[in-house]
Amino acid sequence: PLVLAAEGLVLAVALLGGWLLLRPEPAIAFAERDWVVLGDVDNLTGDPIFDDSMRHAIRIALEQSRYVNVLSEGKIRESLEMARLSGDTRLNRDTAADVAVREGARAVLLPTVRQKVGGYELAIDVAAPGTGQVIQTFTATADRSDQMVFAVDDVVGRLRRGLGESVASLEQSLPLPRASTQDLRALRAFALAESALGQRRFEEARNLYQAAIDIDPGFALAYMGVAKLHARVEEGRRAREAMQHALDLQDRLPPRERLYLKAWMAELEPGGWALEQWRTLAKVYPDSFAGLSNTSWYLLQANQFSEAEPYARAAAVPQDPLRLYPLVHLVRIQIAANQPQLAAETLAQAQVLRGRDDADETGVDVLVAQGQYAKAAQLLPQIHASDPLQQRMKLRAQLLLAAAQRDCAAMQRAVREDAPAPTLIDLQVQQRLQHASVAALCPGADRAELLAIAALLQPMLQERDDPMLHARGLQWLALIHLAQRQGQFELARRWLDEQRPLLRGLRSPVADRWLRIVSAMDELQMQRPEAARTLIEPMLDGNEPVQAHVVLLLALRAQGNEAGVRRQQAWLAQHRGQAIAEVTALQVWQPLNVYDVSTWATPATAGAP
Repeated sequence: PLVLAAEGLVLAVALLGGWLLLRPEPAIAFAERDWVVLGDVDNLTGDPIFDDSMRHAIRIALEQSRYVNVLSEGKIRESLEMARLSGDTRLNRDTAADVAVREGARAVLLPTVRQKVGGYELAIDVAAPGTGQVIQTFTATADRSDQMVFAVDDVVGRLRRGLGESVASLEQSLPLPRASTQDLRALRAFALAESALGQRRFEEARNLYQAAIDIDPGFALAYMGVAKLHARVEEGRRAREAMQHALDLQDRLPPRERLYLKAWMAELEPGGWALEQWRTLAKVYPDSFAGLSNTSWYLLQANQFSEAEPYARAAAVPQDPLRLYPLVHLVRIQIAANQPQLAAETLAQAQVLRGRDDADETGVDVLVAQGQYAKAAQLLPQIHASDPLQQRMKLRAQLLLAAAQRDCAAMQRAVREDAPAPTLIDLQVQQRLQHASVAALCPGADRAELLAIAALLQPMLQERDDPMLHARGLQWLALIHLAQRQGQFELARRWLDEQRPLLRGLRSPVADRWLRIVSAMDELQMQRPEAARTLIEPMLDGNEPVQAHVVLLLALRAQGNEAGVRRQQAWLAQHRGQAIAEVTALQVWQPLNVYDVSTWATPATAGAP
């Protein structure tokens, strides 16, 4: 049991149906990692302080468990809306039971707070989905409202034990007053902030998180909330500052939140690579959708497609309200494996979740992978690019389709008709790199455009404490490679030497591989094909970028090694899906990949330039 001590605290606990706890099996057929639906609090006291605070306190206490999974607020809203109810519908006994049936949850938890002589009572009914029949009830009492957090801690510990969780597992949890706050006003503000954040009411969430912190400056989860808010609105530095506040209070964070915090800190570390932190969260808490989905994303970036698949599949389950993202990860994994029909079926599931009539630009990737260029062309006008990032993705799809057909006129037309320059400077750089990739493949190379991109990026790379440093380093590597492809070798060499220390300091396998590729291209230009091969061949572990094989092919051709050239042509022919699926740097290399595969993948093109 969890042992709590507080000066002056009078806490009496009465457990109904306690004899059930003496049985070897819990009274409900509950297994490890089963799901529960937490209903709204039936507040019989008339005091609104209990409305949101008690339910959130119960959720925080339950989410420390690796045995019990609580259906997320986002998933509950989605389930209610699928039943044609408002997402804000109150989760009473009947509604919560219906949600549990729809989502396959094993139990419904129904909290009640009432006044008793000399204090308050908190009761949690454990009810069966569908019928709503109460199977067990767990209760605790406290003599004052400011002691109710202790009552929550006690009753949830008994509940978890009643569902079959081991004592050893329970002992790993922090006492709730330490893991959150003892102040119900702070807890209520935090609960309202979390709700506002989930509904993208960012300014309201900001004010409510701050109110929680003002009430209890030691409320570590509230600082975590502020950090999530800043990360959501692309304020990386401010997110890191808030996370540092939470880190300073990490002994007041539940273990799960502590791992989540460490993953986010690694995510926002300049030049960092947060794969292992997200993977640790996913391994320790196998139903942490953030851990699973982010692990699959990092593995995708590293071209570790087969390793990414189980994480993406585990996150793409009905209980994850954000499963659209891991579903799209699966689409890319299936394209990389040359399984475009499976990718089309997975994308159809994702499209249903989007709930919109407009097309997803990933559909162009699937159709190109299937060789259905006419259908891909018909899909392009249905892609509605309403924001600058979507505009970059639509141009990416246009360039992909044209490059797959080696259609320079279509690529150049897409560039001419591109949207105006975005306000965000990182997206400006991305747009210009996309345009430069066309210049690298088609007549009309523009040295002035390359210099303009460098002028934008160079001062940004001096901001060594910026969370965007890794992404900008990859953009710099893309710029070097595009300069090499345009024949601007002296310019490319100068830029490579200028930023080599920074590029070596980026802690990711992606940056390391691309540094090798551009260095090998530089060796080739200096007529040293053997040196180029020495850089490329050690990195051929199955996770290398497509362009590594293009450079290796060029080195082998320079040595007159016809058998080696044919081996590389065969590799490119067998990895057409990977050429489409690589996601590094918002897929800026994708047009080069598919163009090169179309150029080099058959013996008839062995003499291609």
